[in-house]
Amino acid sequence: TPPAGNASFMVAFGGDSITASNAVIFDTIREMAPLMFLQLGDINYKNIATNDQSLFHAGLNENLAQSRQAQLYRTIPLDYVWDDHDSGPNNHDGSAASVAAAAAVYRNRIPSYTLPHATAIYHTFDIGRVRFIVTDQRSLASANSATDNSSKSMLGAAQKTWFFDLLANSPGMLIVWVCPRLFGQPTTAGSDSWGGFTNERAQIAAQIHAQCPGRVVVFSADMHAAGIDDGSHHDFLSGGGEPLKCFQAAPLDIAVTGGGNIYSE
Repeated sequence: TPPAGNASFMVAFGGDSITASNAVIFDTIREMAPLMFLQLGDINYKNIATNDQSLFHAGLNENLAQSRQAQLYRTIPLDYVWDDHDSGPNNHDGSAASVAAAAAVYRNRIPSYTLPHATAIYHTFDIGRVRFIVTDQRSLASANSATDNSSKSMLGAAQKTWFFDLLANSPGMLIVWVCPRLFGQPTTAGSDSWGGFTNERAQIAAQIHAQCPGRVVVFSADMHAAGIDDGSHHDFLSGGGEPLKCFQAAPLDIAVTGGGNIYSE
């Protein structure tokens, strides 16, 4: 149960762990005793491409059979949103055949806050004066290869409406946007990150600037490298003026392979 009203607290977050990992990092997180662990996707790398619920159950069973992971999840409250490798094949979008099975197994196995959509798993919750907005960036996404214009969306119309409504109706709150895919990549056509969805990224920056300027920070994973930015390299408002502080999680237990983006820290 989260604290009500003003409160000081710590959360841990990260993503990207090899299938059936039993790495020491899971003990490290547990021993830090955060209020919550936010798992930002790729909890395993099963890359299931079919609409087969049994395969997703088996993947989660492999995770829970590992002593360090299991002890973390039974000790520290968990909030989990998937990315690509744990909800379908690599770099998939909303057309993947696996999405229906992943959605059914998530609802069967993962305790969660209210899920407003029948398939996607986006949701929100508050801790004290902090609002966490957790977005599903796979289930409703356009293909990476689509033309980067106003029709291309990583969130989908229903989720974007929900997201923008929360941005407009969270007065006085710090907003943590849980954004599994890499947010700060420069424009890169066809990229499996926000660098390939720059039109929608600018729309989000404009909504933040209009409704809750200076009150949004971004938690991301997927890059396989760590960084923190004060916003100076994450201002995607047309013409500038809405720098977003970004916390980029390193992978939990796989080799650091990403990078190339610019962070102040």
